Amino acid sequence: MKQTKKCLSFLLVIAILVCGITTITAFAINDNQSGAESEIQPMMASECDSFPDYPGDDPSVSPGVGWEWRGPELLGAWFCPSTTASLHPHLNSIAHGPHWDYTTNQGGAQYRLYPDGRIERKK
Repeated sequence: MKQTKKCLSFLLVIAILVCGITTITAFAINDNQSGAESEIQPMMASECDSFPDYPGDDPSVSPGVGWEWRGPELLGAWFCPSTTASLHPHLNSIAHGPHWDYTTNQGGAQYRLYPDGRIERKK
């Protein structure tokens, strides 16, 4: 019984360490030119590590830092290598109106992101 508790405690510590390492954020100093004190703000290691806002109406423009285009011009998608998330434009959709399909990771949850800020989970 004590061996089991030690093993579970060890696994819990490892899990906490792994989760902590994957969520490490970098800090940047925001210098304002007025000479006032610098403000330290947390920054994500990559913008594509978080749930995106509506990427805009021009699919040729990257949705942010860390995204790279994969596939043919009209059929491809923006892809985030660090999370395997993807964003595919459907700006001429008749059935749902203009939106982007966001997939959290390969085979993960799928959402529609609309220009008005609505987010709809795909079934």
